[in-house]
Amino acid sequence: MLFTSVNGVEHFFQRLEQLQKDARDLKGLQIGTIGPETAQAVQARGVRPDFVPTEYRAEAIVEQFKKWDVKGMRILLPRAARAREILPAELEKMGAEVHVVPAYQTVIPRHDAGRVQGLLTEGRIDIVTFTSSSTVTNFVDMLGVEKESLSELMNRVVVACIGPVTAETAHKMGFSVAIIPAAYTIEALTESIVQYFGSR
Repeated sequence: MLFTSVNGVEHFFQRLEQLQKDARDLKGLQIGTIGPETAQAVQARGVRPDFVPTEYRAEAIVEQFKKWDVKGMRILLPRAARAREILPAELEKMGAEVHVVPAYQTVIPRHDAGRVQGLLTEGRIDIVTFTSSSTVTNFVDMLGVEKESLSELMNRVVVACIGPVTAETAHKMGFSVAIIPAAYTIEALTESIVQYFGSR
């Protein structure tokens, strides 16, 4: 089983509890997580992950699996309803049987769109942080403005992304990304933001 986010862990175990089951029902399964925060969420449920990649993104998990014989291996992937397809696609290429199960979905908060746009227009926001590609696309969808107007708004703020995949999505939206931490965690992102503004 592979967990790619803390949200995936939380919703999976909530469903397990609803089915009158718990961590004991995972006995004998190999558990992988995409990073330390996801690993901590699993450990908080009484389960110790079997592996965490050295780089916290889907591509690193793929590279790890290339070292093993995964042909015929059955892998459960509880994740967001909308997510990158690279992980299941690459694992299936290696012969694994991947079961992608939507554990949760992200919802765009339409009610704050005007307020956020107003704050950006007035220059009352200094930095916008993105912690996944979906947060970038949902942010753009939420504002619902033309690309030219969006670029003008975002040129007034510092853009910080948790890692290169998120930054690539931001670049595609026309954003200039100023901050990408070396480690793709919330803690590292926070430290990078503090260092960035502390040196200005």
